[in-house]
Amino acid sequence: MNKNLAVSFSAVVYYYVYVNKKNIISLFLSFLVFILFINLTSPYKLPLIFIIFPAVPLLIAVLSLTRIIILVLHVNKTLSRFILFFVGLIYAVFFILLSLGQLTFKDFFLLLALGAIGSFYIIRMFKPEKEQ
Repeated sequence: MNKNLAVSFSAVVYYYVYVNKKNIISLFLSFLVFILFINLTSPYKLPLIFIIFPAVPLLIAVLSLTRIIILVLHVNKTLSRFILFFVGLIYAVFFILLSLGQLTFKDFFLLLALGAIGSFYIIRMFKPEKEQ
């Protein structure tokens, strides 16, 4: 029985990797660009525009990971757009607070709570109503 479970699990993983190849490549490439940029540059020698640049590949990586999770969970297209927008919005607020030096544990947990509450209402908004 364990062998059948392992075979079915590997088949599911293979299916999602094959279907989500574009998203997985986008995730790994954007994260690789972010890591390389952070490790190979010094913020003291760069103009301001290049200091903000690492946020872009990190945002692409976060959104790609979110898109992969959405595809695995089979969320409908309209709901997935709202979820991606909401994740991007939370990321932007985190980045702004972090760059201003105002991101504390209290703010971090407050944003996580707002994210959880917001995602609850987004899912509830698109939940099909019961037929009577």
